Amino acid sequence: MAHYMYTTDALIVKRIPYDTNVSYLLYTKELGLISALATGVRKSESKLRYGLQEYSFSQVSLVKGRHVWRLTGVNLRTNFYFDTESNKAKHVIARICAQIVRLVAGEEKDEQLFSVITQGLDALSKTTEEDVALLEILLLLRILYKLGYVSATELEMFVGNDEYTKDMLEKVRTSQASLLAHVNRGLKESQL
Repeated sequence: MAHYMYTTDALIVKRIPYDTNVSYLLYTKELGLISALATGVRKSESKLRYGLQEYSFSQVSLVKGRHVWRLTGVNLRTNFYFDTESNKAKHVIARICAQIVRLVAGEEKDEQLFSVITQGLDALSKTTEEDVALLEILLLLRILYKLGYVSATELEMFVGNDEYTKDMLEKVRTSQASLLAHVNRGLKESQL
């Protein structure tokens, strides 16, 4: 029986090691949030191990097995965590990935959400220490909006586009308290 190989961009949001195998939670552009198994990836001779570190943005090749997705190939694009020099940004990247695991429901394709997340994490990995908190608020607000946990009535200028510019961060700075209240309300309404 032939198996179809899926090749897609993926964000590695979590890894769960077992002996020489590792199970990964991947947020993919084409398949949504999936769990995939990489066999032998903890061995020193594994070719997959470098592209499968947590918080990496990679192109992955997957095969759907009987019960589980299997990773067959990986091409590392970048690692948002290791690309940043700011410890504060590293903590925020880890928190954002934890929120993705918490908020995103399974295998459901959402290219807009994927774009929001990857562009936001890329901006976080390149930002200054003073803008990290503002980017976290903006990114969480956009994630919650795309998932339907906050409405866009008064937030249109923040959630209506995917840019993370200095001008946008200044707008976030002036409305920081209000936006943080919307994020907290959205997280509370998610009931997760």
